[in-house]
Amino acid sequence: MVSNPELIGLLVGAGSAGKHHARVMSQRYHQFIVVDPASTVETWMKENLKPGDVYYNNLNSAISAIGDRAKNVTAVIANLGPDHCSTFHRLADCGIRKIVCEKPMSDSIALATQMIDRAKSDGIRLTVGFPRRFTLPASHVNRASNENLNGPPSAIAVHGGAKCLVTFGAHTVDFAIELFGSEPLRVVAVGNAASINPRGSALDYWGGAASWEFSNNRYLTMMFTNDSSVQSNTTIYAPTGIFEMAVNGRITMFQRNADEVAKDPRVTRVGEVDKQGVEIVSALEASSLALMLDEIESQNDLTYSGEQLVGSMEAMFGALIAIETKVVVEFPLSKSHALYGKLWNVT
Repeated sequence: MVSNPELIGLLVGAGSAGKHHARVMSQRYHQFIVVDPASTVETWMKENLKPGDVYYNNLNSAISAIGDRAKNVTAVIANLGPDHCSTFHRLADCGIRKIVCEKPMSDSIALATQMIDRAKSDGIRLTVGFPRRFTLPASHVNRASNENLNGPPSAIAVHGGAKCLVTFGAHTVDFAIELFGSEPLRVVAVGNAASINPRGSALDYWGGAASWEFSNNRYLTMMFTNDSSVQSNTTIYAPTGIFEMAVNGRITMFQRNADEVAKDPRVTRVGEVDKQGVEIVSALEASSLALMLDEIESQNDLTYSGEQLVGSMEAMFGALIAIETKVVVEFPLSKSHALYGKLWNVT
């Protein structure tokens, strides 16, 4: 459904995630512009988007075409992570005030903080593409856990092949923050980067293991190996059961046998969960972008605030800092930390 015909959709970056966004935005906006340096994107648009959608191979040309209509533009930043900050400032400079930025907001905590500060000072409605912040699975898990599993979740364990501690892991770190209702206290990690990122060999792809400690003895542990092509698994632990979270976002609850628990409720008397699960959250749509666009185009308070954005960034990049420094990293991270401004070259 095409929205207000005066609104203009602008997509910067049409890689794998960007193409999902393009399909949503093409249907949403009567006037839709895609910017990407790859000329093959123009051919893809002709085959997959509606007639009349416009392609530019550079952002300056698109901004020139928009001219004095910047106030009517909703922009989505979906190019490579190291380019997010400069793209944001270019959009802000020309007067665009509604922006969705793919994760990570930047490849530097300091640059992400700059983006948040400018959004506040210039009245820019800015949010970041973590779909689970808008589909709210954490609230469903907490409610199901308290109602059926004798208390709230206390741990998340993620493991798999080459998924990257940042590229995929950032989603789980952000989910853990929402599930546990607070940012982590500290993180410890080991690992290394490899030049195998599918979006470009110049970008780092982190394998290794990291563990974040939250208040009240709650934990997130993540392990990915760059030497395996096996898909990842995510398990959320509660007092008398677990939740399995699939890569597509589906979450299924599994309970221990109630009679077995009743006979000996001590937590040290462990037992298997039933094989029959109950789905509590359906799979995510290929793109949850429409929910984010609805929000930034409204006058409602943003679901995902600037402070939350920076907290999630610190938690994620704190793991890489722990790997590099070989020490436990405490949160919140001081702005005077030697690696607060480091460019991590990830996307």
